[in-house]
Amino acid sequence: MTGARRVIATLIRRKPLGAVGAVIALGMVLVAIFADVLAPYEFNDTALLRALQRPGATHWFGTDELGRDVYSRVIHGARVSMLVGLAATAISIGLGGLIGIVSGYFGRRVDLVLQRLVDAWMAFPGLVMAIVILALLGPGLWSVILALGVSQAFSQSRTIRSATLVVREQPYIEASLAVGASHWRVLGRHVLPNVVAPIIIVASTFLGFVILVEAAVSFLGYGVPPPRPSWGGMLSATGRVYMIRAPWLSIFPGLALSLAVFGFNVLGDALRDLLDPRLRAS
Repeated sequence: MTGARRVIATLIRRKPLGAVGAVIALGMVLVAIFADVLAPYEFNDTALLRALQRPGATHWFGTDELGRDVYSRVIHGARVSMLVGLAATAISIGLGGLIGIVSGYFGRRVDLVLQRLVDAWMAFPGLVMAIVILALLGPGLWSVILALGVSQAFSQSRTIRSATLVVREQPYIEASLAVGASHWRVLGRHVLPNVVAPIIIVASTFLGFVILVEAAVSFLGYGVPPPRPSWGGMLSATGRVYMIRAPWLSIFPGLALSLAVFGFNVLGDALRDLLDPRLRAS
């Protein structure tokens, strides 16, 4: 607990913008967890008599063309975005970390084969690969999570591989091997703990990107299927059709998306500056 308090105090003192990002990120996570409590209506509660009502005391963010409360849908959209962001980031960092650590530690032929596979995968844009995987898996929340996690994993492996190459050259690695420690023991006891900081940096900066990609995929019609709300889907479906007549259908999901991406990005930048030894002095 003392270490956590020290990190929080350092973040507030040295990176106030990063502290703001941490508050935003924590707020988004809490909204996602307690969406059922915070939302005054069910996200799919339709009432055509109140369709396209302007924001007011009854409906803070107005209603859509089916009379559904936009505020409730934005709140539940946070749950979708946070779930997709966190789960896809975990898959991407887990798979990318495994590839990067194994490639960087063993080197030689293992590194050559894995890096050529990474090069071949990265030759295709990440969004295109995500759409291809979604087309194969079909629509669904977990399909989106798996598609985003796998499609972005190989690009994350490069950063983790670079950190592993630095750790592998340290004298204590050679000493551990000299006294008879197995490669897997060295990986678990020495390499992995020393690349945790780069992994945290990559994960924190990648989370906002995943949320943005999920919104882009949903905007294109390949994301989470209705009636479950997502910010990208809200911008694509009713947001475009009623942009002039009911601009609040686009404004509020867009603001929520921008706020979430901003919060995670500035938090990731602050953690990078604090945890990366090369940037601490600056």
